[in-house]
Amino acid sequence: MTFEPDHVLIFTDLDGTVLDHDSYSPTPADRFIAELDPERATVIPVTSKTRAEVAALLWDIAPLKVYVTENGSAIHAPDGFPWAADSESQIHFPGMTHEQILSRLESAEPQLRSHFRGFSDMTAKQIAAETGLDLQRAYKAKAREASEPFLWTGSAANLDRFRDVMGAQGLKIQRGGRFCHLTGPCGKADAMDWIVSHYKSSRPDRRIMTVALGDGPNDLDMIESADRGVIIPNPGGAAIRSDRSSVITAAKAGPEGWVEVMQQILDKPDSANDRKH
Repeated sequence: MTFEPDHVLIFTDLDGTVLDHDSYSPTPADRFIAELDPERATVIPVTSKTRAEVAALLWDIAPLKVYVTENGSAIHAPDGFPWAADSESQIHFPGMTHEQILSRLESAEPQLRSHFRGFSDMTAKQIAAETGLDLQRAYKAKAREASEPFLWTGSAANLDRFRDVMGAQGLKIQRGGRFCHLTGPCGKADAMDWIVSHYKSSRPDRRIMTVALGDGPNDLDMIESADRGVIIPNPGGAAIRSDRSSVITAAKAGPEGWVEVMQQILDKPDSANDRKH
């Protein structure tokens, strides 16, 4: 049995996926996204980046109806959520605000806290040095709304202890390509499910297929939850793997691999499996 979707929702990580891991260039994915037929597919960035970063990176490529920032901690709709009658509804926080996270962080004992170096502990210049971003982009990366990226300088055992302490405060640690991220009880897969649920309820007559692409450990749940999951190789980071039949690994890293595999999926949307949302 084959499945021909009416619309494809493409949930994609940015760094190391749509954007080159080293240069942050979106070429050739930017052109591919700009030329997508909006009646056929919608690209929904799901990233650890902030709202300010996403606005600067992608709004010139294609209009974004919905996008997810800070590892699933904030869901945005610049013109109001497509399924909502109220066009003023522009943001949904499924987790905690940045202020709430920093407040709970202070519950960590000083010895553990000393190993935690978060963006709030760094200047924009220090963030630029750690990430390779220019200073203007580093300021945008520092503008957190619902998460706190951090570097850990302690042992793995201490990180496990820190995870337990933060878990007792309702927080979770998500590992990305470059940093760990302290967030509320939410993730990229949760954000994807929330968006798909609302799309389905507002368009019950449309057959939707979901595709999820990413390169880091914080992407894996989202990748495995989609109808079609794609692991983008990450030569310089933590490799992720999946034994799910719905998940494939792109042949190339970064935006070149992204475009190649998306062309294959959109040309033959029924070739992977018969799952559908």
